[in-house]
Amino acid sequence: MAGVHSSFRYLIKPYAISEIRPALEYVEASQQPGDRLFIYKWAVPAFDFYTRWHARPLHFLDKTPVLEEGPVEGERAWLVYTHLLSKETRGEMEADLRRFGETGALREAFTSKGTAVWLWSKKAQ
Repeated sequence: MAGVHSSFRYLIKPYAISEIRPALEYVEASQQPGDRLFIYKWAVPAFDFYTRWHARPLHFLDKTPVLEEGPVEGERAWLVYTHLLSKETRGEMEADLRRFGETGALREAFTSKGTAVWLWSKKAQ
């Protein structure tokens, strides 16, 4: 009976997923030499799976597996987030964007099914 009860809730509010593939394809199409790639901690498993097992693996110039404390080195960096269906994750993303905004500017954004990508670039000195 518990299975029926837990399944019934998805009729009212369908289960939602995060899909990293369109976000990574956007980054691949838009990246420039020297770009860095930062992956939010909960996006690492999806990133690893997609880049390792997908029929057409993506090639990034530089990737740092987990988004850590800023500022970043280099002129441009892509910030990749998944699990944005979670209020906690959205809060962490907003805090990261504020922190990165102190040392540069957020130039582009791309969103797709619970996933977001931001392009950060260093402020002119």
